Amino acid sequence: MSMHSPVVLWNFLDGRRGHENQVRALSNALSELTQTHVQEIRMQPSQYGVRGLLPSRWRSLLNHLPAPNLLIGAGHRTQASLITCRRLYGGRTVTLMKPGLPASWFDFCLIPQHDSVRSSYPGILRTSGPLTIHRRHEHPDSQRWLILLGGPSRHYRWNTTHVIRSLQSLLISQPGPWKILTSRRTPTDFCTQWTQLQTSIPVLAPDDAAAEQEFSQLPSCSRLVVSCDSMSMIAEARATRSAVSLLLLPERRRSRITREIRRMISTATNAAAGDSLIQLPHQNAGGRPEAERCATLILQASTAPSSTIARRQPQPHPVSVRAGLLCGRESLPADLRMSGTQ
Repeated sequence: MSMHSPVVLWNFLDGRRGHENQVRALSNALSELTQTHVQEIRMQPSQYGVRGLLPSRWRSLLNHLPAPNLLIGAGHRTQASLITCRRLYGGRTVTLMKPGLPASWFDFCLIPQHDSVRSSYPGILRTSGPLTIHRRHEHPDSQRWLILLGGPSRHYRWNTTHVIRSLQSLLISQPGPWKILTSRRTPTDFCTQWTQLQTSIPVLAPDDAAAEQEFSQLPSCSRLVVSCDSMSMIAEARATRSAVSLLLLPERRRSRITREIRRMISTATNAAAGDSLIQLPHQNAGGRPEAERCATLILQASTAPSSTIARRQPQPHPVSVRAGLLCGRESLPADLRMSGTQ
């Protein structure tokens, strides 16, 4: 696909690694398919959530940037800001994950299949899971084993004693060159207690440069253990060729996330009642990465023959025709019209 000038992408980053990885996964996939100019916009707490609807939070802040063709964000923190910045600066919005606002307020909604959707809005694209930034590695490193830990969530309770006992059992059954990567949600008491009990296995905090380096090498790992509280972390792990095990946590409540985790566990051949670590079967090594598939569909829709797109709200600045990002909803590809009821 050729364009006279780059497609300008504004990536809205909310400080959450899982969300930012999904945004960058789509942005990277778009950049592989066509010429792009990427601007990363690091959001501040004053712009999170509904506060992002206030034009004063954004007006003049981004005037020095080239006008966007696509504004991309993941998670509830970014959604209001996407809408406001579209009104102020033009472009089309892409929200990743199920939006808390009406889907029709966005141009494209990329929603995992495990999220129920009761909408016929044609801009919804269902995905097999969260988009992943990592790709499979042909030659995994047998000496690179990682444990990825999240923390308390709306769906799972965190019990430090339970987690430590599970990891100690893992080290007895599979001694090796493990490293532990924590997240911003990991309770500090885990890090304190683990350091006291198991000093030979390092714990890397999310802001450490060493942790970022380890995470960037995720595809080269041969073994991964992931706590079950983060679907994006699980998706990143399963996108590799690694042997992936889930570290189970007590359910806080039944939800779409816990149902999906239960479905994953049901596919494991060695799962037994009471197990706290479940090894998942390898995903099919073939197939097209979801980020690339979604990027292709968005670009196809963006160059469809229709010249206008209806919106609930007026757009003060016209969408840049140089990127061809103008189309009618009726011209979206069939895959992009998948919404249904899950």
